[in-house]
Amino acid sequence: MIVDDVAFIQQGQSITNLADIERIEVLRGPQSTLFGKAASAGVINVTTKAPSEELERTVEMSVTDESEQRVLASMSGPIGDALGYRISGY
Repeated sequence: MIVDDVAFIQQGQSITNLADIERIEVLRGPQSTLFGKAASAGVINVTTKAPSEELERTVEMSVTDESEQRVLASMSGPIGDALGYRISGY
């Protein structure tokens, strides 16, 4: 499991709270040439979104009948001509 070019040892923990996913690639193995010897069975490559050129905001909220609440929010925009930001919270 690779998220933004960072390998994760425990795959289940790497995707539980991901927000702002741009794409997910499933690469059949072996991928050891590109991703190292830990990728002998293949790779799931996750890429998150880059900062946007215009201000954008997203809020998602989930509530269950077991009193569980979940809020996911993100904000992105420009800081200058060549600099931007993306902030996400879960």
